[in-house]
Amino acid sequence: MEKKREKRTSRKGDRIVSVCMVLVFFVCLFWGIQVNADAGEQKTVKIGYYEAHDFQEGADDSAAKSGYSYEYIQKVASYTGWRYQYVYGEWEDLYEKLKTGEIDLMAGISYDDDRVNSMLFPEYEMINETFYVYKDTDDTSMKCGNIDSYAGKKIGVVNKDKRMITALKDWAKEKQADIQIQYYDSLESCAEDFNQKNIDAFVSADNVVSSYTGISPVEKIGKEAYYLCVAKDREDLLDELNMALSIITEQDILDVDELHKKYSAESSVTIFLSEKEQDWLAGHDTVTVGYTNDYLPYCDIDKDGKATGLVSDLIPDLFDALPGDYEPDVMYRGYNSQNEMVEALKNGDVDMIFPVSSEAWYAEQEGYQESTNVVTSPIDLAYREPYTDKMTAKIAVNKNNQLQYYYTMRNYPDAEIIQYDSIEECIEALKSGEVGSTILSARRANYLVGSEKKLNVLPLENTEDRCIGVAVGNTALLQIINHGLSILGENYGLNHTYTYMDAMRNYTAMDFIQDNIWIFTGILIVIFLCIIWYFCQRDQNMQKQAKKEAKQKQELENALTIARQANRARGVFLRNMSHDIRTPLNAIIGFAKLAMKSEGNFEQIQDYLNKISVSGDHLLAIVNDVLEVSRIESGQTKLEELPCNIKNIVDEVEVIIQGQTQEKTQTFIVDTSKVKDYYIYCDRLRVKEVLVNLLGNAVKFTPKGGKIELRIIQNEPAPEGYANYEVHVKDNGCGMSLEFMEKMFLPFERERTSTVSGIQGTGLGLSIAKQFVDLMGGTIEVTSKEKEGTEVIVRISPRLAQTEKDERTENTESEEKDYDFRGKRILVVEDNELNREIVKAVLEETGLEVEEAENGAVAVDKIKTAGALYYDVVLMDIQMPVMDGYMATKKIRSLEDSDLANIPIIALSANAFEEDRKASTDAGMNGHLAKPVNVSELLKMLCKLL
Repeated sequence: MEKKREKRTSRKGDRIVSVCMVLVFFVCLFWGIQVNADAGEQKTVKIGYYEAHDFQEGADDSAAKSGYSYEYIQKVASYTGWRYQYVYGEWEDLYEKLKTGEIDLMAGISYDDDRVNSMLFPEYEMINETFYVYKDTDDTSMKCGNIDSYAGKKIGVVNKDKRMITALKDWAKEKQADIQIQYYDSLESCAEDFNQKNIDAFVSADNVVSSYTGISPVEKIGKEAYYLCVAKDREDLLDELNMALSIITEQDILDVDELHKKYSAESSVTIFLSEKEQDWLAGHDTVTVGYTNDYLPYCDIDKDGKATGLVSDLIPDLFDALPGDYEPDVMYRGYNSQNEMVEALKNGDVDMIFPVSSEAWYAEQEGYQESTNVVTSPIDLAYREPYTDKMTAKIAVNKNNQLQYYYTMRNYPDAEIIQYDSIEECIEALKSGEVGSTILSARRANYLVGSEKKLNVLPLENTEDRCIGVAVGNTALLQIINHGLSILGENYGLNHTYTYMDAMRNYTAMDFIQDNIWIFTGILIVIFLCIIWYFCQRDQNMQKQAKKEAKQKQELENALTIARQANRARGVFLRNMSHDIRTPLNAIIGFAKLAMKSEGNFEQIQDYLNKISVSGDHLLAIVNDVLEVSRIESGQTKLEELPCNIKNIVDEVEVIIQGQTQEKTQTFIVDTSKVKDYYIYCDRLRVKEVLVNLLGNAVKFTPKGGKIELRIIQNEPAPEGYANYEVHVKDNGCGMSLEFMEKMFLPFERERTSTVSGIQGTGLGLSIAKQFVDLMGGTIEVTSKEKEGTEVIVRISPRLAQTEKDERTENTESEEKDYDFRGKRILVVEDNELNREIVKAVLEETGLEVEEAENGAVAVDKIKTAGALYYDVVLMDIQMPVMDGYMATKKIRSLEDSDLANIPIIALSANAFEEDRKASTDAGMNGHLAKPVNVSELLKMLCKLL
């Protein structure tokens, strides 16, 4: 029983634990979601932002922001999640806005009792600065506490720094100091005047010049702690700010110190030169630098005898970084040992030497003064494997390298030091086992030890600083060097050292192979595999080539078959066209001969001429159809869609077809009653051509007394802004066979040739109609039965329009046949004499005085010779020898005499398409007529221009 009770209790406990774990899970899940939701909300804080040099810069949305305060508030935002909305203005205006709550934050506000009542101060200040008056260290005219010593002194201050200006004015007022305050737009302009001794001192903060020996503070004028203050009613922001500042103080205090350095010494102290510095620079046009040979990456002599390594960059850059235009001639002298180099410095042969140790004891022993650090050199212990405690018992040292000697003495006092003539001899002694180790600069260790299998290197804890050395007592030069190094920055030496690392060793092909032995092994394996792959691939390629040749042979056979079919099609086309063209041509020639024989019989001649005219129109229609098909197939035909009235188009077609149906006593029915929307966007000419071709076929293939119907139906529904039309063309003519219907849309195909059926035609009507309908995005459907008739249904969906843009030429003139152009002169430009004769005869009947030119060049000369207003109009052919019509027109339009240049020009061309009309217009012509010339259209155009 006890065991069962314990078991039940255990199970109950397990259930309680499980329930608790589930509850904890959901609570954590809800809390995580809530935290994430809160984290996603970014609070917008309005912060006052004023311009203050190195404190807050970029007081404009378009300007880049920088300064101590700017980076400080960004660090605060990284802990609070704030997004700042900057409010720009002067310090005083922004201060008032903070008091009234118009902004939430403002930086750079000092503490006092009155301000506590109008704003909130955080627990931590953002910056604590002491303001001093600084002078040249060598200037003894101003003394601390002696206010009279400041009488008449000129003290510079940057105009943008209100804090320092206020401190200086308050100090001068309190101490009654008789000073002259000089204001500057920038610290650079203040430094320039100080260096040129135009002012005696300047005002700056203690963190600006505390590390510089050339300038010293002479009078403390104020001390302020500045805060990032919060508006009185934003205690929520104050809590968040205090939280962030506590984290920054505990964790990021070093970053804040770096901000002090970044916006103090680098931006201010380095632009001032002391009097001692200026005097030294003025007295030295040349600077001589001693260095140690064969000590890359720090220094060496190149193949041209010039200094190379870090020293060749360091010294020129150091002087170039100093304020002013001091550019000394730098001369280098190389020495084979550091002892020789130090002795040269002591003897005055050189002004400075590099590199030397930063150890003060070593510098005192050798007799030089060391600069601040140029570059820190890691040190390696090169030893002969295996590693044992005895490897430092005997250490090899280069007797020409005192840096190596003193480092070994200091760090291995119990070792036996064995000196050799060079570092290479030290390495050889190490390899032979004469010594157990040697000390090397880490940057030279790989170069010296190389790939020696028995040697290895061990990084040592103690590093060695490399400095510039000057003679004892030459404090001015030492001050200049330190000044320049402070401007170049602590990373300069390291960055430039790496530049010369590659020059330390000649990397041979064998070195490369040894360093990449596994890569070369892999390459050999790959080459072997490639050889195997090559033979396999060759067999596959031979098989592919055989298949390719078989395919090419088949393609050639197919191409030959297509060529034969095309040749047969061309033969069929030529036979059909030969018949279709010869038929009207035969009529033209025959009736012309009959007319010539019918002399005196006017009615008979007139009948023959009418038949010649009809045959000519038929021949022209054949040519136009062939050209239209060619243009469509070449993609040159483009639709020009404009607002049109479909009823007007149908009426025009009805007029054209009505005459044909009346000749054959056919019934012609037109029905548009089921059309609701008449205004559409379409190409009027192409729609009209489709209807004329379909109805023309119906008329041709329907016997006398037959019936032709044209019905247009508007179907619903249709997409918004569009209409669905069905165009039905129906006849009760001879119909088409099923065999022909399969190829009825092919060009030049006809149910029967004209010699069999007696019906003339090119077989292009349906082909042209089909291709135009395709361009419109529509469909064409044909149903037909022999001896019963045919019905063609065209379906299109054009856009709806509001009104019609009627592009039909409205001829307000009467259709009179009598034109009177007496007193007008025309120049006919045509290379064909017969054409000129025909045109001349036609035009002279209207009273025009006609002159001729056989090409464009003759026409231009005649117009220029005749002068202004001689010719009233020019009839210009396009294709002519010597100069064509386009070029002739352009030359006429470019004449200086405006009357000559603006003479009306009509193009008369065998090129009758829309692009030809556009080309004529672009050339400057006033009109375009197609050959053969329509006399009525020509006379109408002349009437319009004259």
